[in-house]
Formats: sequence, C-alpha cells, structure tokens
Amino acid sequence: MDGTDESETQCQSYKGCLNNSTQYQCAGGHCISKDFVCDGKHDCPLNDDEEDCGGHCISKDFVCDGKHDCPLNDDEEECGGHCISKDFVCDGKHDCPLNDDEDDCDINECKSDILACDHYCTNLPGSYTCTCQQHYTLQHYDNVTCKSTGV
Repeated sequence: MDGTDESETQCQSYKGCLNNSTQYQCAGGHCISKDFVCDGKHDCPLNDDEEDCGGHCISKDFVCDGKHDCPLNDDEEECGGHCISKDFVCDGKHDCPLNDDEDDCDINECKSDILACDHYCTNLPGSYTCTCQQHYTLQHYDNVTCKSTGV
C-alpha cells in the first residue's frame, strides 16, 4: 500500500510472469497469454512469440492454402506433397499429382454443362434427379425430358 514494492530496483529484479501456466514471457520480459503464442500474430515486442513454432507459426486456416505465410515456408510443406489453394479443391480439375484434390467430392450434376433437365434438377449425394412441372411427365428413356400430358 505504501508503494515501496513498486520501486524500479525491485521491479527490475522480478523475472517471470504472474501465472506461468497461462502466460508466456517475451524476450524483452513482457508477458502475454499463451493463447497468443504461435497464432500467426506478433504480440511480443521482438516478435519472439511467433518463432520456433515447429511448423505452426500461423493459424490452421493458413496451412496448406497455397500461400507461403511462414518465414521458412514450412506452412506449405507436408500437404500431401503438393500444395494448392482451397479454391482448386473439388473444382472438377486435377491439380495435384495424385489427383487427390478431386477425391471425395460431390459434384453438383445440376450445374453441369452436359446434363440438362427439362424443368427441375435436384442434386443428390453422388447423383441427381429430374422432375417436371405440373401437367408434364418425365420421360423414362432418358430421365431428363419432360413431355406435356395434354391437360
């Protein structure tokens, strides 16, 4: 209460953070939450909270996104051997050497240039179905053509 514990000499002699289990001490002595270490943002004055992150120098959203975000570019390594932007995954084009960017992709057949339901198309997992407007019937020879019932 008298401020004697706040003298510069006593404060300089104190090393460490108040709670070592939840705080990280920056190289300059500054303390930050451990949640801020290796989160892709520089929170320490000397930026040491983003060093030695073992390949996790950035948010997981930026790993294997086709852009080099880490100083050693290690965020784009071990991504199945080849890194591509997320925009190129399941786009119908093989961008990876093993074509694994198109594995387990459900293609929307209703948006295909080849398929054209006469009236309505409903995309299903791994398939599609065509339906017709009222007073039309689906022709079973191709399951895409609608024919008037004459009503």
